[in-house]
Amino acid sequence: MPNKPEDNRWRHGQIYVFVNITGEAGGGARVPVFPPDRSREGLWGPTVDSFGTNVFMNQHRTLSLVPEAWVYYSYINPATGLEEPKRSYVKSIDWNGGNAVAGAGFHARDLPGTCHAAHVNAAALEAAPSNEGLQEFVRCAANTVESSGYYAAPVLTQNERWNHGSVYVFGVDLDGAAVLFSGSPASFRRVGEHLEPFGGRDMGSVIATFGEVFLYYRFIDPATGSQRPKMALARLVGGLPVFVVSGYNP
Repeated sequence: MPNKPEDNRWRHGQIYVFVNITGEAGGGARVPVFPPDRSREGLWGPTVDSFGTNVFMNQHRTLSLVPEAWVYYSYINPATGLEEPKRSYVKSIDWNGGNAVAGAGFHARDLPGTCHAAHVNAAALEAAPSNEGLQEFVRCAANTVESSGYYAAPVLTQNERWNHGSVYVFGVDLDGAAVLFSGSPASFRRVGEHLEPFGGRDMGSVIATFGEVFLYYRFIDPATGSQRPKMALARLVGGLPVFVVSGYNP
């Protein structure tokens, strides 16, 4: 791949296009295109991830069955320097008359292996609120509850990672719609009338059906003490009758 300014269209942050060619012995691959580290281009070598998968060989194996596919593995994230879960879309191509694989993928920051506090936290969400940031934040909070159960409550309510300014996390019982834990005392004053902000809808059933829903309502902003419009996301926790919610004031 020529080293030209316009080549930047094929790389942005952690996302880049790669090409690899497997060796005849089947144990490794040559990588002719690897934008994160151009010094590796042209080198041969095996690449086994933390799941025990020979990454490049598995891509070629998959594409021997279908012409293009999603593949799942772990790889170094150039944005963090850490090996993290990655999903890529790969496709068989011709490379100088031989068979090769071209692909691109991304490291989702809300997977259990990538929910790093430095990247996903309440302060970052309040500073730059967005749908994507809110989804990452709530999914990571739900991962915490899923892995630790109800013992996660003190962490989610007291740790500054999960509470900053107007952003906080709370958990609601799926059956009784009672607030189980919250980073804002104002939430507990609404136990018994928790569904009122949503127009009387049975939000427990809605969230149980869809798994994850955006919510829009008015509520007390703990940073100001006044009621303001709020945009939130609720996510059902796997294995528990609980949904986790957080939001920001648009």
